[in-house]
Amino acid sequence: MNTHDANTQLKKNKGEVVTQLEYARIIRSLMHMMNFTRPDIAYVVRRLSRYTQNPNHEHWVAIVRLMKYLRDTMNYGILYSGFPAILEGYTNANWISDSDEIKSTSGYIFILGGNVVS
Repeated sequence: MNTHDANTQLKKNKGEVVTQLEYARIIRSLMHMMNFTRPDIAYVVRRLSRYTQNPNHEHWVAIVRLMKYLRDTMNYGILYSGFPAILEGYTNANWISDSDEIKSTSGYIFILGGNVVS
């Protein structure tokens, strides 16, 4: 897996499990961060959490890549100063694009005063 490719497709592990307990702990921490301070990582964390029970080396490479992103963007923030405070909402769906499972992917975004709130 190329760690610089943003379009890398993670696949189910068909080999040996690599440190599953530590992987699960990191995913739990990332979920907490995603819910309370970093909504920008929600999609990646959701994708990585699919492999919590059976991670492999490629999943670990993706987590390391996410950690580097978090390190490089830890001084970023959201300033809620838009006036008037208008709430906007958008949604999108991608039907059955996952090669391992026959499931669709959907997402949404809500913006208040020009800044993401959900």
